[in-house]
Amino acid sequence: MTEGPIPQVKPKSHKRTVLVLIAIFVVVFSIVMIANIPNFQGMFEAKKVFNAYNQAIISKDYAMAYNLFAPETKANVSYDKFVGIQDKLGQRVGALRNFSTSEMNTKGDDDNKVTTIQANLTFDKGTLQFEFVLRKEHGVWYVYRFDEQ
Repeated sequence: MTEGPIPQVKPKSHKRTVLVLIAIFVVVFSIVMIANIPNFQGMFEAKKVFNAYNQAIISKDYAMAYNLFAPETKANVSYDKFVGIQDKLGQRVGALRNFSTSEMNTKGDDDNKVTTIQANLTFDKGTLQFEFVLRKEHGVWYVYRFDEQ
């Protein structure tokens, strides 16, 4: 008995598998992005307040910066105490010259959003890391607190 040539088995195309995986990824990614649109918008709005606050500090417009504080924060920190904190910080590290964010995270629902910002503040004598917490209250973003890290 003579045997004929051995039939060649074509390897299955992975093209279809790759396309299905890409389609699944795109669908999942789209769902995640759509679900997080409110948080991205919240981060953008919070960052505008963060920027305004630090620009006010750079220009030494402490009244403007203080007005960006949450009502609860103002109830616990008087304007004079706030100015004193800024003066002590200035004596220690000089004037604020620049600022940048290294990380931002927004959580919460539409009426109760909180954004945490890790920031690098550059002063005359060097750069310090701060954490800012901003809250959205009654549709308005406020600086709730900031702490040197």
